[in-house]
Amino acid sequence: MEKSGLWQLDMSLVQVKLDTLAEALVNKIEREWPTHLARLPFALGFFGLTVRLARITYRTVCYLCADQRLTEHDWRWYYTLCLPALNRTIVDGVFNVIFMLEDLENRSLWYHKSGWKEAEQQLARYASAYAGDPQWAEWLSTRRALLDQAGVQFGLTEQERSTKPDWPNPGRMVNYGVDPKALTPDRKFLQYLNDWFYRETSAQNHQSFFGFMHLGALLLANASGLGEEEKQAIESDFFPKHRAFEVSRSVILLLSLIAEIEHHFSFGLAPRVIELWTILIGRVPEAKEIYERRYTGFWPIVAT
Repeated sequence: MEKSGLWQLDMSLVQVKLDTLAEALVNKIEREWPTHLARLPFALGFFGLTVRLARITYRTVCYLCADQRLTEHDWRWYYTLCLPALNRTIVDGVFNVIFMLEDLENRSLWYHKSGWKEAEQQLARYASAYAGDPQWAEWLSTRRALLDQAGVQFGLTEQERSTKPDWPNPGRMVNYGVDPKALTPDRKFLQYLNDWFYRETSAQNHQSFFGFMHLGALLLANASGLGEEEKQAIESDFFPKHRAFEVSRSVILLLSLIAEIEHHFSFGLAPRVIELWTILIGRVPEAKEIYERRYTGFWPIVAT
């Protein structure tokens, strides 16, 4: 998406409101988990931890990009190059939540059993490397006992311990188990997120040439071959736009995560979610686009 016009957001309008909304959602999940889902305590943990991590990521972005940072003697604009990687953390959470909520009970079991299998495979690697080392004996034994206990809690069968399929990454979630030519609204939205958010941030994380192309001149700010005029343009124009664009994305993605959970569980936070969308869609074109693609179907009362 074009970055021009996407950096007019006054964070004083949303920063604290969004942060306290995320905190409130965590409290709602932990204190008001639906009684009919009491048999799914691990699902409760999944949603709580997902929002906690997204909130911490958002707070990190806000701290790093606060205006006061620019006046500190050790501030460097290249610190903002980590922002796409941070935003990918929140994108991953949005994907996981939407995919999980399609079939909460079965997907929750799959998610946790898949994680158990990965931990089992990791332990096998440690055992292979350090089984003969007495200094590792206690750690390996304790880890083995914890995994065995978790396997019982998750209801893992002997067959699942070795054959349970891995939890899909965001790219695979889009078409998983469905006809790609007849995607549901949920999957269409995941396709949109994959095309416009996940691919770009992943490319930068994996340092593909496509990813480097997106970072472009920002990576060359201190290159010896650049003239002072070019360097000044990068610092005074390109970097501030990059910072503002990524901060607005952090806001949009965290609010999207909260919106998905609130719409499904109806914890009573919808008025606060709607208030923030109303602020954003009038100021950030990308927020308006994502709202109209997804959240107008949840709360159509917001004027766009």
